[in-house]
Parts: sequence; structure tokens; C-alpha cells
Amino acid sequence: MWNRLTAIFAVVLVMGQGAFAQNIFGQLLGLDQGVSREAAEQAELFPEVGEPAPEPSLAELINGEKSDYPELVSSSEYATRFECVQAILGIYDASLVEGIYAIPRMDFWLDRYIGAGREIYICDGSVLNAYFDHNNSIPVRWRMVRTSIDIILAQLETDD
Repeated sequence: MWNRLTAIFAVVLVMGQGAFAQNIFGQLLGLDQGVSREAAEQAELFPEVGEPAPEPSLAELINGEKSDYPELVSSSEYATRFECVQAILGIYDASLVEGIYAIPRMDFWLDRYIGAGREIYICDGSVLNAYFDHNNSIPVRWRMVRTSIDIILAQLETDD
């Protein structure tokens, strides 16, 4: 019983001395007693630099990238989406016969590589849109905004 009480007393005494030593160290280093050591280290590692620069809007990003976007060459309306997809399969088959390198990305999307450029065929519902990319360098954002580029850029014009 006395051994347990002695052990508990020793643990409490050591813990109290640890806090005392930490307070002395804090005073020697000039740390505010209300600020923990971790918070003080974080403040040294990550000083405040002020307000971050505002991020550009989607319209501003598109306006800067639109020179790399493929051009819409033609649109063809089909009765159903199935017929549109069948037309893409026909273009793919013709590419194989002609010796043109073609990659079917999905059942509604085909890329044909011709020289340094690329033809892109995409079924948007029952509408087959054909695009041409001159430099084979399409920003990833184009795939997300390709059907609404004009609407987004119109917002930029109204903001000016």
C-alpha cells in the first residue's frame, strides 16, 4: 500500500517538475506563457504574409486558354443518340481503312490524329459535333466547358 502511494507521489512530483521546467524555459526564451510551445513554433514556421491574391474567375481562365481550344468545325443532328454513336463507329471504321490513327475515348467520343492536328468527334445527345485542334494541346478545362464557352465568356463581357 505504501509502495503504491509512494509511486503515485513520485509521478505527481515528476509531472509537476516538468511543468515547472517548461515554464522556466518559456521565460528564458521569451515565450508568452499563454501561448503553447507548439503554437509558438507554428508562428515561426508560417509567418502571416497578408491577403492572398484573388483567384481569377472561370471566365478569365477560359479567356486566357481559348486560343488552345479546338474549333467547332461542324454539327450534325441525328434522330437519336444511338444513331449519333453509330455515326462515330462509322468514322472509326473508315479511319482504320484509311490508315488514320484513331482512338475511341468512349462510345460517344472519338479522336483522330492527322499530322500535327487532331479531329475530335463527340455526340452531345443526338448531335454529333466535330472539332479540330491545330496544335494537339487541349487544356483539360475545355472538356468541362466546351458546350458553354460562349455563355461563360459573355459573363466576362458584361462584367467589363
